[in-house]
Amino acid sequence: MTVDAPYQLLIVEDEPDTSTMLQQYFGLQGYEVRVAAWGEEAIAKCLEDPPDLVVLDAGLPDIDGYEVYARLQQQLHTRRTPVIFLTKQQDRDDKITGLQLGAADYVTKPFDLEELSLRVRNALLLAEQSQMATLVTGLLIGPEVEEGLRPLIGQDEWAALYLRLQNLESIGQFGGFPTSEEVLRAVVSTLEAVVTEWGGTESFVSHLNETDFVLMTSPARVEALRDRIVTRLPRAIRQLAVPRRENIGEGDRAMPFLSVGIGLLTSADLRPD
Repeated sequence: MTVDAPYQLLIVEDEPDTSTMLQQYFGLQGYEVRVAAWGEEAIAKCLEDPPDLVVLDAGLPDIDGYEVYARLQQQLHTRRTPVIFLTKQQDRDDKITGLQLGAADYVTKPFDLEELSLRVRNALLLAEQSQMATLVTGLLIGPEVEEGLRPLIGQDEWAALYLRLQNLESIGQFGGFPTSEEVLRAVVSTLEAVVTEWGGTESFVSHLNETDFVLMTSPARVEALRDRIVTRLPRAIRQLAVPRRENIGEGDRAMPFLSVGIGLLTSADLRPD
């Protein structure tokens, strides 16, 4: 399998044979590959020219991979870079450590090259989808969201609305009007308008990923915000004049409907009885 675009990988591995093997393997698939054998070297290369993805050995001669990842997360232009950890450890706690830090994936040595390649490709596609979502809507996504939410979650009283768009991908593949990007913009515009009018200064709406959103607010406002979203969102979608059916030869097929799931969670829900 070859890649469609020249993604840049950084292989951080202190075993020369493994590093050379990975560099050659991914190079033959069309990736631009750089290598580093030390944690500090990897950080310097990432800061100088951030790669699209890092394959990171957890055990390095100077600092471990977890420290490398934590320091990359502290920098604005590397915090979104997906990282796949490589490790000799098979202990469950080590795997959980990497995933809890926010790593894109975790692969245990010895690994299958084809499987690692698929994991790299999937991580790159997911990162690309997230980037496209924030470019389309202008909303924050990823670590920037966490920074915005932290002051609200730290309060004694808070509430959150979780929204998931369903069938958005099907609408984009349908080939009619509107496109999935236009639907996404309409949804975001509605959410922002509701927050502006009824949310007050303590409310905050952001992406979790391409189809999922979170709206943080106060318990006193959350039900009113939910009711207005439920009322306004269908109206906004209808204004896009989504075609109901498309004629195709002798038959036709139905335009997929966009549905929105909404969940509500408050700080009171998390308190022990």
